[in-house]
Order: sequence, then C-alpha cells, then structure tokens
Amino acid sequence: MRKTLLTIAAMAMTLTMSAAAPEGLITSQPEGTLYPEVYTSAREFLVYNNMPGRTNNSGYNTPVVINGNDIYLHNVVRDYDGLDSWIHGTITDGVAEFPLPQPVQYIPGTAGDGSDDVVVYVEMFKAVRGDGAKDIVADTENPSLRMSWDGKKLTQILPGSSTDDLDYDGLCGLANVDHTYMSYGSQNIRMTIWDSDPITPPAGLETSKYTLSYVNSWGSIFGYRVNVGVSGNEMWIQGLNSYIPDAWIHGTIDAEGNVTLPSDQYFGVSHDYLMFFMTADYASGKYTLTPSVTLKKNGDVYEASSPMLINLGNEIVSGGDGMDIHNATLTPFVELPMTPADPIIIDLSYEEGISMLLFTILNYDTEGVPLDTDRLFFNVFVNGEKYTFTPEKEFVTEPITDIPFTYSNDDSFLMNGGDGLFIAAIEGEVRSMGVQSFYLNGANKDDIRRSEIVTEGESAINEVSAESPVVDTRYYNLNGVEVHNPGNGLFIKKITRANGKVETTKAIIR
Repeated sequence: MRKTLLTIAAMAMTLTMSAAAPEGLITSQPEGTLYPEVYTSAREFLVYNNMPGRTNNSGYNTPVVINGNDIYLHNVVRDYDGLDSWIHGTITDGVAEFPLPQPVQYIPGTAGDGSDDVVVYVEMFKAVRGDGAKDIVADTENPSLRMSWDGKKLTQILPGSSTDDLDYDGLCGLANVDHTYMSYGSQNIRMTIWDSDPITPPAGLETSKYTLSYVNSWGSIFGYRVNVGVSGNEMWIQGLNSYIPDAWIHGTIDAEGNVTLPSDQYFGVSHDYLMFFMTADYASGKYTLTPSVTLKKNGDVYEASSPMLINLGNEIVSGGDGMDIHNATLTPFVELPMTPADPIIIDLSYEEGISMLLFTILNYDTEGVPLDTDRLFFNVFVNGEKYTFTPEKEFVTEPITDIPFTYSNDDSFLMNGGDGLFIAAIEGEVRSMGVQSFYLNGANKDDIRRSEIVTEGESAINEVSAESPVVDTRYYNLNGVEVHNPGNGLFIKKITRANGKVETTKAIIR
C-alpha cells in the first residue's frame, strides 16, 4: 500500500515518451446500443501473491455494445488491474466470434527511466504437455473466442483443443507483446443481459429507523441503521446493503408477526458487480444457499433465524467481511446521546519518507450499541495538533479535517480499507500521530460527543500518562473485538491509567 502511494506521487512527475498505440485498441465506448448491466460468470485464472490460482467468479458486470452484427465486450478478462478497453466481434447465425489476439492495454514507455512501451493482448490459449512439464501456449488452431448468442445470452463455445489438460480448454487470457501467457484469463464465460430493476416500495411508504446488529462468520461485531416500513402484510427494509444504501428488500408478514424474506433479491450494481440479497445456512465453515430467512418477532425486536448475505451474483456464496450477516437483530432505534468507542491504532510506521498510521474507527458506542455511521466522524492528529489533509500534500479532492466514517478515496494519502480500517499517510517523519472519533447526536446533530484521543509515538499526552499507574488492561483482535484470553498471535493492547488516559499498542503474544 505504501509503495502505491509513492507510485501515485511519482507518476505525476514522470514524462512519457511519445509513441503510437497499437492498431485495433478500442478505449472509447463503441457506437451502438449499450447494455450497461450484463451478468457475467466464468472460471477465472489469476495470479495472487505471485502464485497462480483458479476461482469461480459470479455476477461481475461486463458492459456490451451491439451495433447490427457487430458486438463489443468491455474488459473480458476480469482480474488484471488497469484494463479499460473493448474487444470486437461479429454475430453470424447465432454465434458471436471475436478474432484474437486483440490489444486491450497500452502504456507508453517513460522518458525518465528509458522503459519500453507495454502492450497487453487478449488471446486464446491451451495446455500442452512435453518433457514432463505442462506449458500454456497460444491456441493457433482455434484463435477466436466463440460464443453462442440467443439475443440475450452469450455462452462460450469450448473448442476441445486442450486435450492435455481440459481445465485450460478455451482459456481466453492475457498475453504480452511476445504473445506469452501472462497468467490472467477467463474460461467457460457466460454472459446475460440484465433487464431486471431493483425493487421499490409503495409510494408514500412511512418508515421507522431500526438498529441492525450482527456478527460475521469470524465473530466480529457490526451494526448500523436501516429504515423499516410496513404496507399491508409486507415489510420493506432499506439500507441493509451498505454498498448500495438506497436499495430495498421486502418480505411477507404472517399472523404471528414473523417476516419471511425471500432470497435472490436484486440490489443493483456496485464495484462492477451485480449484488443480491441471499439467504443461507452455515455449518462447519460452509454456506448452503436457502430459499428464504425468517425474522422472528420477539416484542419489538426481530431476530433472524439464519444468516443473510450481501452477495456478489446469485449463483455461489461470495463477498467478504461485512457482507455475511449472522445472528442479526432489528431493534427500534431510540435517539439517546451516544459517545463513540475509542479508535484502535494498529501501527505507526515510517518508510521511504512517509509516516503512515494504520487504525480502526469502531462503529459502536462505549456501551457496544451500533452508531449511525452517517453521523460518525474522526480527526487525525499529527504531533498533538489536529491535522487538515490537502490536495497539494495528500492528494485528497478538497481540504478535509473532519473525516466521515463513510469517506472513500483510494487515490490519496487518506484511504478507507473497509469495515472501519483507515490509513493516514504524511510526508516526512513525525513525532506522533493520533486519532479521535466524534458523533453527532440529536435531531439537529448539534450534540457532539467525542472519544479519547488515541496516540502512537512520542507525545506530550503519552509522557504525562506514563507517570500514572495502569488500572486496566484489555486485548482486542484486529477487527476491534475484545479477546479475554488471548492466545498466540497479534493483538491490540489497550491500557487505561489512573488519570483516565488511554494508550493503545500492538502486542505479539507467543
């Protein structure tokens, strides 16, 4: 991550050599009818931590343009960063054929270091065995990506040419300028033009705020506000998907007040994936998709009978932390003053001219009650002073001091890693960095309650605290969940001194 930050800064100062892009590279949307939402699934071949791997990828979005018999696919190979281009094919007698190789990326060489141009192609490959080894080579006998087409669906036609290893049969992969396989590709590609819209509630639906509390499969605690409305025997819930907070799901209310929420409800597109509300059973670390989940009514509280998923696609279980919802409860929200829990500092480091603070903002209050994340903010402190991030120094879009929990900008020195994890980087070596959460209470959001300032490094705050004895010691995992009997591993150690000051450090327990 740190090297990414340095790369961003270096790119702004680098001059590029003038050179022509390869013939056939399509980087602008072609003319024709654009289908912006196309549900795509494939077997993905990729490199992760320098090791090749394969995975089933479901529900990612691949826009398609059709102009008569001409058809264009956007970023047909999914997992290679930096692609923003189209490949061209022709539809004849129900078959879309894309002659390959076609260029999909061009990066001109730089004058500063004399580097060469980079050209990346999409090409067809197959597996060939020889001398006890297996090679992935260009499939010159079947050089085209061929897909059946019925007016709505594209399904790859596998050529059957990888007789030495059918796992690679029909591999549509990336190649360098020498047309050598780059270990990124897709196989068994299936695409469907999506024509369903997310559901919408009845006009004029009145809603009330509820607190959704839950844990994920790792036991980490989460919670946020949702809107709940009832119309006849139907319940509508908005805000369950934090990636698409305006999206709704709905269910049916029975005579006892229990609510059945059907699985496979479409949220919309986020981060180039079609997202769905799915339900599942969970046992022995594995999910099994189910048709529905029941919210059992217990007084004013609703309790989910089984896990719910904010899912990428609707064929297999996918997603990560914060997208698997276990032991969910919906509780009517009562407006009471809330003070945010203290942030947790994971690390303060200095390398290559950059000081970097890694920390977690907890999205619940000092009593463990989930906060409305739209009201949750934090400040970063540098050498004991509240800091303002600027476009000139930290590449943010505008000066920012009060940072919302929902902040997101991956191209700056202030980054959101998801689930409350943040990185704040400052040029130069600092004496200390710290962070403080604050929360806007009340209907007018004018009652501001603040956490303690948690500081890492040498500072006046820590020097004063060091003179006071320790009265409480607690350990947390990296998700902020308290661990009462920590075993071996990396933990966050939080001590409270008699004068009320709090210090947080990393602790490795062996």
